[in-house]
Amino acid sequence: MPDTPTHADLDVAYLERGARLVACEGARRLAVETLLGERALQDRWRREIEARRRPGFWPW
Repeated sequence: MPDTPTHADLDVAYLERGARLVACEGARRLAVETLLGERALQDRWRREIEARRRPGFWPW
């Protein structure tokens, strides 16, 4: 910022800050969606493994 900022300088600073916030929120949202997707796949994989381990009948 210049020593004596004008309204235009302040407007530019606020717009740049807003753009960075939007980009950060988008990256955060993508990270959360990726994490939730990975966990859902892991849960599904665990359920399938457990279903394969259980015998179809009990031998007693």
